[in-house]
Amino acid sequence: RAASHTPRPRAHTMASSSLSTQSTSTQSSPWSKIVRDDPEPPAVGANVEAAAAEASKSAQLRDPDVRKAVIDANAIIKGFKLEHFDAMCVTIDEVIDEIRDKKGREALARALGTLTTCAPSEASVQAVKAFAMKTGDAAALSSVDVKLIALAYDLEQRNHGVEHLRTEPAALRTHAKRANRFEKQPGWDFVPNASDWAELDDMNAANEEAERLARASMASLHVSDDSKDASAVGEDESAATKEARENREAERLPREDAPEENL
Repeated sequence: RAASHTPRPRAHTMASSSLSTQSTSTQSSPWSKIVRDDPEPPAVGANVEAAAAEASKSAQLRDPDVRKAVIDANAIIKGFKLEHFDAMCVTIDEVIDEIRDKKGREALARALGTLTTCAPSEASVQAVKAFAMKTGDAAALSSVDVKLIALAYDLEQRNHGVEHLRTEPAALRTHAKRANRFEKQPGWDFVPNASDWAELDDMNAANEEAERLARASMASLHVSDDSKDASAVGEDESAATKEARENREAERLPREDAPEENL
């Protein structure tokens, strides 16, 4: 009896402990809630279409027969008709983020159907930065400008390679040339199309002659006025002289008649 009575409470204890453990783990475990809140997986057909579109875009970007045009924000804001371009229009996501005004967003909405976004490789970005440092343009280029140039570099590398592109800036060319002062200089001593300037030269000569005649006429008027003033002064002087002479004669007459009065 003792041997048959012993296992019963042990089995009951193990069963109750396992049930309590399962209920505790079910209540306290956060994974059940997370699993319930997960979104539904997308449809299989949508994944297939997205994969096919991405594959087609990648094939076009690598096809050397397809022309590519790298588009910046100014082309979209100014309303360029991208659908009229005989090329595949490509840009980066940062360009789309730059367009924030109402007019620009409307133009962007019209252009999204013909605009493809693509990110340049990190190697292309570093190559553009290194070249800009050598030319001194690194400080004038924004991060978006660098990525756009890197995208053009990356597309050229995919389609045609970069062996024909410069890796070093072109050397500056200086030419030491000293002008000969004995040679006639164009624009100063002669013009190659003298016949075209003949009419203008005649007009200038006629204007200069008219100005010369006007100055001569004005000078003659001044001379005549001066002569009139001089003649008027002479007449005034002669009248004064005549009056003085008459006064002297009038003073002289009583003196001649004085002896007759005394007599």
